[in-house]
Amino acid sequence: MIRVCYWQGERVKTLSAADFSSLQQLQAKWIWVDFNEASSAEIRTVLDGVSGLGVTVSDHFLDHEINPRIEMHGEDTAVWSVRGLDARTETIDFGVIQLAFLWFGNILFTRHQVFSPSIDLRWTALMEGQGKVPASALEVGLVVCQTVFDRYVPIVRRLEARLDVIEDELLATSNDKLLIELTEYKTRLRKIRRNTTYHLQVFSVLAEGLPNKKPRALHAVRDTLDRIMNLSLTFHDMCGDLIDGYISLSSHRMNQIMKVLTMITAVFVPLGFLAGIYGMNFENMPELGMPNGYFVLLSVMACLAAGILLMFRIRRWF
Repeated sequence: MIRVCYWQGERVKTLSAADFSSLQQLQAKWIWVDFNEASSAEIRTVLDGVSGLGVTVSDHFLDHEINPRIEMHGEDTAVWSVRGLDARTETIDFGVIQLAFLWFGNILFTRHQVFSPSIDLRWTALMEGQGKVPASALEVGLVVCQTVFDRYVPIVRRLEARLDVIEDELLATSNDKLLIELTEYKTRLRKIRRNTTYHLQVFSVLAEGLPNKKPRALHAVRDTLDRIMNLSLTFHDMCGDLIDGYISLSSHRMNQIMKVLTMITAVFVPLGFLAGIYGMNFENMPELGMPNGYFVLLSVMACLAAGILLMFRIRRWF
């Protein structure tokens, strides 16, 4: 699907697909063309009809590379892509989609191969007159990016309450499921950090490529990305600390178990030694002929066990 809207006068209007040939003749402050699940051939047809737009720029826009990147083509032309959250994402177990942007003077092109809730939300807001209308095509793209990144913030912030619960549960009991959950959170947060790093680089390059005053929307986008980065760093460190704490508690519990087993072994090794000696079938063992030999041996073994336990107690090993 290909849809077009533009700002003319005080209203945001839409344009039918049949009017693409007169796209640049519109007396509009900006024009937004959105390619939603459109084929490369359809997109190429529209781009070829835009006067002054080079083949190199079109090729970069049609590139399906998933990593966020930016290509500046002069002072009023740029191609960049970002990773947005898919429509089903509500938790840290997120899925991403690629959103491509082409800014060319007063025209903005956006491309996405699957439905994007962020683009649809911003499109609907413009059609219904909600909020302030962006002043330029570049600001339209930046506002869309702002909407994309705003979806990351609550997803990351929801982790805080869950991590507090996990911390209390780790102190109460040892549960491997919590360790798996924490490891998954840590992995997801690492991916968010990596994506945010890419995005910060994209908009840093865009800011450096703008010769005039930077749009306020650009500062808002970078502030949101900084917030996402700080939150993901904080919660990533929290997950790491909780994992380290879990491993420390597990090691401590294992040490306690091994300590008990070691003491039991220390008590029964000498007793087993004595039992082994007097369990041999030699005929010439004088103690076997003693009337009370059995009771004497039991007494010696009892005293030996009691002595070992007393020594452990004196040394405060239990």
